[in-house]
Amino acid sequence: MVMQLVDEGVLDLDKPVYQYLPKALPEYDDYKDLANDQRYQRITARMLLSHTSGFPNWRRLTDDGKLSINFEPGSRFAYSGEGIALLQLVVESATKKPLDALMRDRVFQPLGMTRSSMVWEDRFESDYANGYDEQEHSLGPQKLTRADAAGSMQTTLTDFGHFMEAVMQGKGLRQETREQMLSSQIPILSKHEFPTLSTETTGENKAIRLSYGLGWGLYWTPYGKAFFKEGHLEGWRHDVVCFDKPGTGIVIMTNSSKRRKPLQSTPRNLAQQYLHTDRVGRVHAIQFSEVRRPLPGLRDAKSGGNHCRRNRWRCNPSHEARKVPLPAETRLAVSGALQNPGFRSWCSFTTQTTKP
Repeated sequence: MVMQLVDEGVLDLDKPVYQYLPKALPEYDDYKDLANDQRYQRITARMLLSHTSGFPNWRRLTDDGKLSINFEPGSRFAYSGEGIALLQLVVESATKKPLDALMRDRVFQPLGMTRSSMVWEDRFESDYANGYDEQEHSLGPQKLTRADAAGSMQTTLTDFGHFMEAVMQGKGLRQETREQMLSSQIPILSKHEFPTLSTETTGENKAIRLSYGLGWGLYWTPYGKAFFKEGHLEGWRHDVVCFDKPGTGIVIMTNSSKRRKPLQSTPRNLAQQYLHTDRVGRVHAIQFSEVRRPLPGLRDAKSGGNHCRRNRWRCNPSHEARKVPLPAETRLAVSGALQNPGFRSWCSFTTQTTKP
């Protein structure tokens, strides 16, 4: 959505973002901590999208709980949710529209993402996933009422698959804008992504050219450039990786903080399993659950039952069950089972092998 605004001339990636605001950044209560650090005037949208602003991931995780600029903006990578939050403020100021409306009008509706929103909606009550902590205690669904660009989106596997198809195909963007979005802005030399401000570095990833673009992580493989994004909150773990040249991608979503071995394969390894097995022009979704006991009324995937069609999943259970060696304790599950107490985690793989 931000890159659409760049296309339209509403945003300039290299213009200091404070210039889009009607008052000085430190005059906003959330940014008063920056009053004595004039480096905030150097921060641009490019830096916020590439996570080079110098902000911590979240101020609440710092020793003093204050927002600070910890290195020269633009000089190194350090993932920052605070940077995305500032970009939200800038976008809403520049467009004079709230984020939830912008995403609805520019992304969700055009891409047919009918079960997605930046805030919780009453229509989701009949079908949602519970999050589970590492002790397997139910945390319930996320019912966020305030749009947060850094993590409030409510969506489904199918909807997010539509979004990733659009990114792979460059829908809604000029070709040169898409190429800029998926071009390296800063190399990633950090030893670990978290804690974000660690100064420990490594050259281990230079061979794959690990770096960050505009909103997407990047690395290079024998199949060409790959772009990825990951996210996590208590009770939720999500990953996506796409291979640009073959147009193949994988989305993994789990509703558990407890990562088991079936979910520990790297996005690169998972993607490689699919590069030569997809049927051209089809999008496949695979969903599986860790369960301690059989889910009531759920038929085994090998039976080829119609539960996918009933729940609007674009998949063929019997075909997909043959493609992936599922662990012995897992079975394919459906969205209608997400509220079952036996449900622990699920993941989806979506692939697209052709471009327009």
